[in-house]
Amino acid sequence: MQTWRVAHFLLTDNDSKRYSIPNNVIPNPKADATMRMEMLGFSYQLSPFSFTFKDVVNPTNVFLTTQNCSLVYMDKFIQMDFVLPSQRVYGFGERVHEF
Repeated sequence: MQTWRVAHFLLTDNDSKRYSIPNNVIPNPKADATMRMEMLGFSYQLSPFSFTFKDVVNPTNVFLTTQNCSLVYMDKFIQMDFVLPSQRVYGFGERVHEF
């Protein structure tokens, strides 16, 4: 985790090596070691895998969830579907499907 407003996490597969841009090309963001993902309302389930970010003050407010959504994890790309509270969200990268 980085700050109270920015979460940075990495999905990996222990059984299969994936290409990642080397740190000397694009360094990972600096992280605050005292911060934890749970402080941002992060929770996850292992089976089926999903994760959620909720408001820590009012947990009924869900900011983002992948629960009941698809996750495609391939050698060359990862595709995730999100349920978001608004159609006006920016910064998630490319999308291949219409809203």
